[in-house]
Amino acid sequence: MADLCVHRVLTRGQAVGDALWYITRDRNEATARVWFGSIGMSQLKVCFVDSYGAAGWRLPHPLRGRF
Repeated sequence: MADLCVHRVLTRGQAVGDALWYITRDRNEATARVWFGSIGMSQLKVCFVDSYGAAGWRLPHPLRGRF
């Protein structure tokens, strides 16, 4: 059901591409902001996965390459 499967990484340097995210609470450190809400209001469905291999886009999407 997800458009993008994301793997959380431990350092900012590992966060390369759309599918590897480093999540911070510091807005000045962030390169993008994501708001989590209901599926009906979403532009993108994200699923968090436990492995690098499972991370990535599932289907072509207009937001591809923007994270």
